[in-house]
Amino acid sequence: KNILQNNANSDLLMAGLPLIRHSETAHLFFHGTTGSGKSNAIKELLDQIRKRGDRVIIYDKSCNYLEEFFDSRYDYLLNPLDERGMPWDLWKECRDAADFDSLAAAQIPMPLSTQDPFWVNAARTIFSAAAYEMRHDNDRSVVKLLRYLLNSDLNVIQHYLKGTEAETLVSDKIEKTAVSIKSVLATYLKSLKYVRDGEGAFSIREWIQNEKEKNWLFITSLGDRHETLKPLISSWIDIAVNALLSLSPSQTRRIWLILDELTSLQPLPYLTQTLSESRKFGGCIVIGVQNYAQLSKLYGHDGAKEISSLLNTRFMFRQPDPEMARWSANNFGETILDEVREGISYGANTMRDGVSINRVEVKKSLVSYSEIMGLPNLKSFVRLPGEIPVTTVSFKYKSREPKNIGLLERREDLNRLKEIDLLIDNSLKPNLLGATSEEEQTSS
Repeated sequence: KNILQNNANSDLLMAGLPLIRHSETAHLFFHGTTGSGKSNAIKELLDQIRKRGDRVIIYDKSCNYLEEFFDSRYDYLLNPLDERGMPWDLWKECRDAADFDSLAAAQIPMPLSTQDPFWVNAARTIFSAAAYEMRHDNDRSVVKLLRYLLNSDLNVIQHYLKGTEAETLVSDKIEKTAVSIKSVLATYLKSLKYVRDGEGAFSIREWIQNEKEKNWLFITSLGDRHETLKPLISSWIDIAVNALLSLSPSQTRRIWLILDELTSLQPLPYLTQTLSESRKFGGCIVIGVQNYAQLSKLYGHDGAKEISSLLNTRFMFRQPDPEMARWSANNFGETILDEVREGISYGANTMRDGVSINRVEVKKSLVSYSEIMGLPNLKSFVRLPGEIPVTTVSFKYKSREPKNIGLLERREDLNRLKEIDLLIDNSLKPNLLGATSEEEQTSS
């Protein structure tokens, strides 16, 4: 009622509650345990975004959004294991050496543990330098890049990276160190072998920068393949997040980034920067997590707080864990109550008996953690930006008939991958590289 009276309502409604006009660029947060109604609420939002004609990038871990929203006539799909997936060109995404460094940072994450950062930084440097050197190769491909990095002798790699900052990291003079770095590369780059590149390859950056596009981009995974694809998918999402910042400022543009189950990805290096700066470019980011502890585990205590502080519209669904329920309740702040306390004093003489009345200010949570724990499915507390009272909303479950198959397996490419793996297992490095020594590599 306050929103309508002040003419501050958006055309977007959540369970009948209008959002604050233009507040979508200040980002939305959906927090709640599995089955509490987060995805159902996000789908309600997507229905309205489709009618609006806004562009959307959806990270879809379970292919559920793809089943219900994907339109094969207009929309794009990135999934290297899906027959409908677009080919993708690593080099079309990177304009200069800095872009290759950013891609390496997303593909090869830095653990939060006390592990020596040298190994990760070295692996990033080698990957970035090798990809940058291959940019002018007419016969470039992701598979060729992997063959150089993972299957070649150190002297061949060193020759290829001669004159770059990565040359000394692959020297045969530090063979044990170089082999250890290659193991880090293998861990995070093996997902790239699934990529289908070549003619007609899709570019996330070019799609975002093309103002004429009005379709959606789905980046999907599936449970049993997710861990394998996670580095690649995280890189794609980070490219999208970063590309938003390369647009010209606009008050009317809206590009949505839907990150339900954000914590199933690797840390996204550009996420915090984009949350804080994308408003002027029309970026609207929707984040869904099952509990804050997952976010803290992935981004660290300070990183999680920084992300949380940039999400202005909040929907808090049920949390069965008391600690997480307290965190949810704390999001709604406190109120100050003026309580009247009465005191009675007794004396030896009845004339000395008395009653005293004192007024005391008491702080009390607007929402108690027990209320969060007791929420039924599809009901949540909501906090909107500005001086809007905290309220509850009840969503209605909408049964949706699947319009698409979740995963249409790309069998032909899987057979090709088996052949590549067989070559790798048999250590056929000379055949893969077309040279057996530095001299032969030079002559070729």
